[in-house]
Amino acid sequence: MKKLLLLIFPVFLLIGCTSVEDGGARKNLSLKRQGIEAFNAFGESHNMLLSHVETYFTEPAHEPANIDEALAYVASVQKGGIDNLPFSDYDKDLIYQNIVNNKQYYITDNVLKTVVVDTATVVENGAETVRLDSLVGQALSIDIIDDFEYELLSELVSLIKLNAKGEISSKELEKEVNDLISEWDTEYAATNFAGLDLTVGSGIQVLPYPKDIYMKDVPKGAVSGLILNISKNSLEYWNTPGNIPVQSRAIPVFVAADISGALFGAVLSGVSTHLLSGEINWRAVGLGALGGAVTSSTGITGRLTKFISKLF
Repeated sequence: MKKLLLLIFPVFLLIGCTSVEDGGARKNLSLKRQGIEAFNAFGESHNMLLSHVETYFTEPAHEPANIDEALAYVASVQKGGIDNLPFSDYDKDLIYQNIVNNKQYYITDNVLKTVVVDTATVVENGAETVRLDSLVGQALSIDIIDDFEYELLSELVSLIKLNAKGEISSKELEKEVNDLISEWDTEYAATNFAGLDLTVGSGIQVLPYPKDIYMKDVPKGAVSGLILNISKNSLEYWNTPGNIPVQSRAIPVFVAADISGALFGAVLSGVSTHLLSGEINWRAVGLGALGGAVTSSTGITGRLTKFISKLF
C-alpha cells in the first residue's frame, strides 16, 4: 500500500451552545437536530475563525526569515480566534497544534494541487497525498458515507474543480450547492442527527477529555451534511460584500479552498483513526472537516493575501 500523507486536522469539541465573544461582539451558534442546520456548529465556527483573522491580522514587526517562519506567525495570530471559541482547553491545544503542523495549506496553491492535477496522487517533499476526487471513493470504502452521499460528494468535487479553474463563479457555485442541499434534505428528512454537533447541550462528556463517538453509531448522511454545511457557510462568507478584497477572476479559488479542505479534513481524519485503532471516530471526521476548511481558506482572507504574496 502506498504511504499517504494524512492531513490530520484537529479533533476538537465545541463546548457551549450559547455564545462566542470576539472583539466585543457576541455571536450565537444556532444549533438544531435535523436537516443541514444540525451541523451549524461546524460551519459557523469556520466563519468565525476567518472573521477573526480578517479583523486582527497585522504583519509582523520583523520580516520572517523564511516561509515556514511566516506561516508559523499566521498560525499564532489565528490562535487568538481559537482561544475565543467555545472549545475545551484540551481541544484548543489540539486545533492549534494541528494548524501549525498543516500550515503549508495557508498557501492556496498547495490546496489547489489536490484539486486540478491529473495524477492519482500529489507528491510534496517526497510524501504523497491523494487527489481530492479519490477521497470520495475512500470514504465509501471505509463506510462513512452511503451510495447517495457518494454520488452527491462526487458532484460537489466536480463543481469544486470547475470553480477552481474559473469556469463557474462563486455565485454560480452557491446556487449549485444549494441544489445539492435540497437533495440532501429530501433524502435525510426523517434522520435524527442529535448529538453530532458535539456541544455540551448535546450531552457529550467534556471532562477530563471529550468522549468519542464512533461512526458505527452515526446515521448515514452525517458526513455529507457536515461538508455541505461548511460549504454553505463558506459561500455565504465569501459572497458577502467586502469579504473578498479584490473582484477578479481568482475569486472562485477562494470558495474551492474552503470546500476542498473540508472534504480532505473529514475523510483523511476518518482514515487515520481507522488505521490507528480500527474504529472511525466521528469527532475526528467532524472536527477534521472544520480544521481542514479553516487551514485551507485562511490564507485568502484580505489581510493575508498581500502578506503571503510577499513570500514568493
